[in-house]
Amino acid sequence: MEEINHSSLLKAARDAFFDADRFPQELICDSLPPLVDVNRHLKQMIAEFSSHPPSRETAFNIALMVERFAGELHFQKAMEQTEGSEILKTLQKLNKEDKNHERRIRSYMQDNKIKIKSTGEDIK
Repeated sequence: MEEINHSSLLKAARDAFFDADRFPQELICDSLPPLVDVNRHLKQMIAEFSSHPPSRETAFNIALMVERFAGELHFQKAMEQTEGSEILKTLQKLNKEDKNHERRIRSYMQDNKIKIKSTGEDIK
């Protein structure tokens, strides 16, 4: 749900500010290939899990993995900046408490005794 909120926020900003060259530069990722790779990987997982849903443990570990992806880290960094354009500051206010997902997911997993797999460990 939180990722849908992020997407909606970015789309609204794009629609309102991109054509006017006022889109916050802090939200524009420097490198496109990592984002393309992430999207390809996510599409593969969605296709696989639509016919074979993941276990609860796997689903939570995938959520952690998604939070560490380049685009998400870039978005989080922009939302935590103390300086920036007025537009970015407005987006930060709209985003409010909808941040620090990885920390919240990890905390929930620990509290509920869900195994957290290491970055290199296969999550499937």
